Amino acid sequence: MSDLQDLIDESHEDLERDMLPRFLLLAGEPPWFLTVEYSRDRGLDALDRLSSGGEAICLTGSRMLYRGRLYYAREGRRRCMFDYGGDIRGDTAPIEEHLGGLFNLHERYADVERGLVPGEQTLDDWRIHAFVLMERITGIRLSFELLERGNAIYRFRG
Repeated sequence: MSDLQDLIDESHEDLERDMLPRFLLLAGEPPWFLTVEYSRDRGLDALDRLSSGGEAICLTGSRMLYRGRLYYAREGRRRCMFDYGGDIRGDTAPIEEHLGGLFNLHERYADVERGLVPGEQTLDDWRIHAFVLMERITGIRLSFELLERGNAIYRFRG
């Protein structure tokens, strides 16, 4: 058993040794499973499979945390993607009821390449809206308390 900080520390050590991070945390919050990984994309790679017979969401960030993407899949197929500083791709109709007020996901409000963020918007604003969307869809508030409950976390070494 490990906590979130152990995942980050051990994964960072792997990166320092020029290895891909090997650790994954898994928390059960029925009917959902939450996975957290550091500098890997295994969750994204499995998104279509994870959504077969239901739905799945994946939030990614770049290694330097200047970019973020939120993917939504349903019944084995990716439906849409929200890209920080970019456009929405795909069909948002399956989650339209959850998008009210989440303007930061809908607007191309940042020019990441030039480092411009009009209206004082930041990546943190985008992330907040992404987490709100995930909570609206799943009914689960992602928090350190949820991820650090001793009986809910499992560590896998890949």
